[in-house]
Amino acid sequence: MNAQECLSPKKIWVLVAIGVIISVAAIACTHEVRYIVSGSMDGDDQPYDIKTIPIYSLVMIKDVDGKDMLDEFEVGDVIAFHYSGVVVVHRVIAIDPVAGTITAHGDARSGGDVQEVTSDMVVGKVTGVAPLLGQVVHFVKSSPIILIAMIAVLIVAAYAVSDIVRIYRKG
Repeated sequence: MNAQECLSPKKIWVLVAIGVIISVAAIACTHEVRYIVSGSMDGDDQPYDIKTIPIYSLVMIKDVDGKDMLDEFEVGDVIAFHYSGVVVVHRVIAIDPVAGTITAHGDARSGGDVQEVTSDMVVGKVTGVAPLLGQVVHFVKSSPIILIAMIAVLIVAAYAVSDIVRIYRKG
């Protein structure tokens, strides 16, 4: 068996699909993924690990729990917490260990919008932001018919490329 037979286009596609599925499963097992629908964190870049969170991004939230939960956070971290029945994502601007509270604020909010967050409200710490994947989710949610058409075109294109490669190899 030669190298071309070992790594046929179909086998490469299967390996890529398996890799993507394993990666998504690994993230899903350790993180909660949320879709950002508000622009409250879409402000100027901040001097922290998570600079900003554009609207329609996906964020990965690591669950944080335990008695000393507030020790897990620093000023500048981005947290997710329950507020008025929804999950809010804002930046930590102060921590009061005596009162057991975190003060959080949206980067794009110039005034107001400051929340006092208690440990029972915290969902977790935002550890990653995926703006491009969020845009894909937004596109799918807003244009499912176009998405179906694009998938059909990609399938036809994949078969066409497969046929071209097969003909080229025979030639």
